Amino acid sequence: MESHHELLATAKNHFLAHEWEQALSILESLQIQEIKDLELQAGLYFLLGQTLQVVGRDAEAGQYLALAAEIRTGWAEPLIALGQLHFDRSEYRQSLAVFRKVVHISPDDCSAWLTVAHLEQITKNHIEAAQAASKVLQLDLNSEQAHLILAESLRQTGHCDKAIPYYETVIRDNPNHIQALYGYGRSLLATGDLERGWLGFEARQLCEAGTWDNHFLSDWNGETGKLCTVLAYGEGGIASEIQLASCLPDLARQVGHCFVECTAPLRTLFERSFPNMTVISQSGDPIVPDKYPGMYFDAQIAFGSLPRFFRSDFEQFSQSQQPYLVADSQKTANWKRLFDDLPGEHKIGILVEGSWSPEPKEQCRIPWDGLARLLDSTSPDDVRWVSLQHGSRRKEWRQFCDNTTAKVSHFPEVFDSDLDKLAAMIAALDLVIAPSGFQTHLAAALGVPSWVVLPQECDWRWHLSKNYSPWYPDAQLFRQKHGETWGRLSQRVLVALHSYLSYDEHAPIIPLTIMRQERTLQRVG
Repeated sequence: MESHHELLATAKNHFLAHEWEQALSILESLQIQEIKDLELQAGLYFLLGQTLQVVGRDAEAGQYLALAAEIRTGWAEPLIALGQLHFDRSEYRQSLAVFRKVVHISPDDCSAWLTVAHLEQITKNHIEAAQAASKVLQLDLNSEQAHLILAESLRQTGHCDKAIPYYETVIRDNPNHIQALYGYGRSLLATGDLERGWLGFEARQLCEAGTWDNHFLSDWNGETGKLCTVLAYGEGGIASEIQLASCLPDLARQVGHCFVECTAPLRTLFERSFPNMTVISQSGDPIVPDKYPGMYFDAQIAFGSLPRFFRSDFEQFSQSQQPYLVADSQKTANWKRLFDDLPGEHKIGILVEGSWSPEPKEQCRIPWDGLARLLDSTSPDDVRWVSLQHGSRRKEWRQFCDNTTAKVSHFPEVFDSDLDKLAAMIAALDLVIAPSGFQTHLAAALGVPSWVVLPQECDWRWHLSKNYSPWYPDAQLFRQKHGETWGRLSQRVLVALHSYLSYDEHAPIIPLTIMRQERTLQRVG
């Protein structure tokens, strides 16, 4: 009769020969026998776990791999197999917990540290991902993946300037590394290096799926001429389309005629704002030369590629048309009359969480306690708050508003069809206070004074350290400083609001009762 050791060796040979059922039969017969040798028992459970995983019995496989690691402490291999099992099942947090144990057991295991860095990144633990990637570089300075993870993690935590050298290391060794080029471009844009940043930003079309996947015309490369007809098409969602649309008047001046293909809710607003262009709604169908009967295009360009030609330095921003979106004048006048009948001298738009924006959700919200402090600090005689909330947060937001002392008006009908109603309502406001989101971009593009509340880890669109936006002259950025709590940031917004409401000569923002007289005629038409 074969010994336990011999049976285990035979099962391992079957396993290596991909004879899974034979291996499993031997291992399961061994498993029910009494084995006193703990090392042998651990080896049995390890091989049994691996075999069960191969035949698709993942739950049982995980149990035996965990038992093997528990019996033989300090043995990394079953933990690595267990971590990989969780990873293959997209159970990233469980996988991360296991691989953290692996690097504790084997602190010089470069591959395990790299896996930890990757999992920390996937689970959005960007600080921990940077720390793990730094450990990899201590063990292997030439690890391309570690340089990339470190660069991405630094960018995600608002340290775009520190990320740039790590991107450059990857690109130096691999000039066609698309993900590195894309991250590098966004980091350069955040730090104000616009010319090189927009070049890197072009990598997005190879790195991500987007509307460019449905456009098959020749790309516009900057040529000018009265005979050149160009189709500019939106990308990245409504917030991005609003922001990047500031380049459309520049394009129209360079070519014979400009066709604008945008998200359907923006069509009416864009038709009014850009009367010398032909505006059409995106259909999602492939764009080929005969897509639109009666329309001919010499070339195409995505909205996100326009700044490479028209926003390559900050001087070009100052030369652009501002504001560049125009609300319906009659609708705005109707909203103004409605607001005048409401109590509260100042009508201020407020938002808890932006939507239809490319940034992560955590970059597009204001914490509830910060909003409570802001709303409760104002008198209903001074401020009538107007909700700009849209989407899944609307019900929770309304319940929150009902529990404050402030007066908040809700007009959900402005979101019912296109955004023209919303644009008219926003144009009638004195001020908008909001995190990043399409509502914020819309207000700023209309020329409505806007206070944008940003976390430390904000998107490249708001740049790195400025308290203003070159895209929107009427926007003031309240940016969370490194190490600053949301409470302190909310307090800064509150101080500015009180200065505005009291209107003294030292107010940090020009009093909007005066500013609106200068801007109202420009933001409606």
